[in-house]
Amino acid sequence: MLEINARPGLSIQIANREGLIPRLEAIDDVLPKLLGIDEKIAFVQEAFAVKMPLQGSVKLADTNGKVY
Repeated sequence: MLEINARPGLSIQIANREGLIPRLEAIDDVLPKLLGIDEKIAFVQEAFAVKMPLQGSVKLADTNGKVY
């Protein structure tokens, strides 16, 4: 796989503390067993999603400082 601008991809891998190779190997192992796009999406969501509990309430602010 060739990434034209490697810096953003590398930054994401560093932030996630997980490189690309283990993910590609996991996909290669299971891909022949997955039949449709729905199964493929479910696989990557289950295999690679980071599950973190919410701590407190999340508040968003717009550029004017209004909190939602």
